[in-house]
Order: sequence, then structure tokens, then C-alpha cells
Amino acid sequence: MRNLKLFSAALAMLLSSAALSAQSDPVKETVIIDLFTGTGHVKDYIRDGVRAGVIQGFTEKGRFNLVDAATNAEIVSLNANRNTEVAVTAENVLNADAVNVYKALGAKYLLKGQVTSITTVDTKNIITGNPEKKTTIAFSMTVYNIADGSTVGSEICEAMGFAKNTHEAEDSACKDAKDEAQKFADKYFKFTTFIEQLGEVHKKKGLIDVYIVGGIEMGVAKNQLFKVYVKKQIGSRWTQQEIGKLKAVEPMDGLSRCVVQKGNIEIAEIFNTTGKEALVVVSDSEGGLPGFFK
Repeated sequence: MRNLKLFSAALAMLLSSAALSAQSDPVKETVIIDLFTGTGHVKDYIRDGVRAGVIQGFTEKGRFNLVDAATNAEIVSLNANRNTEVAVTAENVLNADAVNVYKALGAKYLLKGQVTSITTVDTKNIITGNPEKKTTIAFSMTVYNIADGSTVGSEICEAMGFAKNTHEAEDSACKDAKDEAQKFADKYFKFTTFIEQLGEVHKKKGLIDVYIVGGIEMGVAKNQLFKVYVKKQIGSRWTQQEIGKLKAVEPMDGLSRCVVQKGNIEIAEIFNTTGKEALVVVSDSEGGLPGFFK
């Protein structure tokens, strides 16, 4: 208890309630999925199949407003000559005309992809031992900040598919791109929210659960993991320190009930003494979470 009091006193010195910004409910960000490009030997149906898998992956996350560059009338003309691109760079993606169109659509981020190789080999099913085909597709994904053209994140990915024949193995590999897209989203799109209310408090264990803002409508799923940070002011600088971990157990409309896995004492103390504005909840990418850029 003495350590907790010392912690609270130190926290009060580091935090200024007047300086803590008001929190707002999380909202879905608009992301444009641009046409994918491919190297010369990659067939169009493979390139488009990988892109379809990526779109499905982002769609199933439930946290994004997606704009399909292949069907949006305003973007179609911008992409007329991009199928032959080899290099994926900000220069050939974010020119002045494109940025104006993207901003008019309310988009903050542009996702670009390129399929670089595809191979199919003979193998055997690890369970039955029967012969089958294994297709491996290598592709990259890069996401850009439309406002300044900066690269937010980029990954080289590999999708694999197994089937009795080459065509089905290729189709399976394209569908596997969905999982790669979700891993990409988990890593680069962070969902940031806050604790709306504390839940049950145990006499010995401390805080048992909390309610965070954002639920089913934001794609929050059961067993999603979150980290809890406290805002700290050091001199004239503001930073964040991790103090806890949460696990979503009951997503609802607008809210999600989460059990506290770490920081049972600290989270409750800060919430009750300094206020919920001092705490920030961020999706944990290691937990396989969808999320947002912030």
C-alpha cells in the first residue's frame, strides 16, 4: 500500500489534468486499396486474386471504410497506366492530382501492393501422403500517409496454397493473402481508445474488468488484447508508459468489457485519482488485433 501511495504521488507530479487532452470516440479510418502491380511473368488473374484476398482481410477486420480503386469512378482514371509499374514508390502513387482525389474521398491512407513471383511445385500432403501441388506467391504491401506522402509501413509477404491441381493451388494461395493482410493490419494499424468505466473490484486481486469505448461496430472481437498506457509529462515533453494489459471478453455496441490481465491496482488508482483522460488503450499487435493508425 505504501508503494501505491508513492506511485500515486509521483504520478500527480508528472500529470497535469489541465494539460490532458479530451478523449474522443474511435472512428473508422478511410483506406484506399489501390490497384496492385505485378512483374512481367505474373499473370493478371494472380495479381487480382492476391488483391482480392487482401481486400477480404481488411474487410473482415471491421475497422475500416475501404475504397476500392478498381471500382471507384474518381480513382479509375488515375490508375489507367499503373498495371505496368515495377517500382512501388510515393512518386508513382501520390502525385498532386491523386492526392486531391483521395482527400476528397476523406481518405487518410493508401495501400499499394505488388506481386513479384509465383511458383508451383509438386509435394505430398503431410497427413495423407498423397501427391499435391504447392503454390507460393510473393508480394509486397506498402501503406502511405496521403497527407504528406510518407511511408507508414511496408512488408514483403508470402502466401501459400495446397491443392490437387495447379489452378486450385493458385486459388488457395490467393485466398491466403487474406491472412497476410490481417497480419499487416495488426502491425501497422493501431486501434487507440480509452477506458469509459471501471468494472468489478476484488478486495485482494484489485480491478477485475473495465469497459473500453469501441465494440462490435468497430470490429472488436472476443479475446482481442490491448495494452494500457499512462500519459506522463517529463519537463515540457509528453510520453506514455505501459502499465497494464486487457483482454476483450464481451464486445457490445459502442463498448467492450475487458478483463484486466496486468495493472489491476495501477489502472484503478489512476482512473479514480487523475481521471480517464490520463489512460490510453492501444491494440496489441502481438495479440493479432485489427486497428488504426494514430
